Amino acid sequence: TPGTTAPGTGDSTDVSMEAPGSGTLPQPDDVRGEMVLEAPGAEPLQDTGSSSAPAETPAEASQAADGGKAEMTAPGEPVRSGGWKQNEIGWYYVKEDGSYAFSQWLNQSDGAYWIDAAGYMAKGWRKIGGEWYYFRSSGVMAVNRWEEDGGKWFYLGSDGKIMKDTVTPDGYRVGSDGAWIVP
Repeated sequence: TPGTTAPGTGDSTDVSMEAPGSGTLPQPDDVRGEMVLEAPGAEPLQDTGSSSAPAETPAEASQAADGGKAEMTAPGEPVRSGGWKQNEIGWYYVKEDGSYAFSQWLNQSDGAYWIDAAGYMAKGWRKIGGEWYYFRSSGVMAVNRWEEDGGKWFYLGSDGKIMKDTVTPDGYRVGSDGAWIVP
């Protein structure tokens, strides 16, 4: 049976979605092309109902939590250094020009990350551009490995997408929902 790693291998819509382990993959009612879904076994992570920038940016949330001292030098002034930052909500990324990453991929030395429409690093199952991906607790996209959810096993390919209706590189069959078909 599949383990936590595969043997032999070392647009998003702001709508609530079910995680792959919940059964068949649902189709969003709103097809604007953004993202966000529901974490396995949890309430929706977000539902802004809009593709515009969030009302509170990661830096504004951090500024409010830290009395305005931590991430911003003055209201409206950009952060002076880029990279990963964290506030009470989660991790976010500041670009070298001081702007914030939103709804985009970040390729880092340890793998790919998705920054959601609210500006935070994705974790868990996410549907992006019509495809399901899984982001580990570190935020890095799972690739070439099995992930268990709700008693079902799903294989994420080399591109990070959940594999469906095929045989995985290690020889297991997965169905139309991406779940391993137990022989």
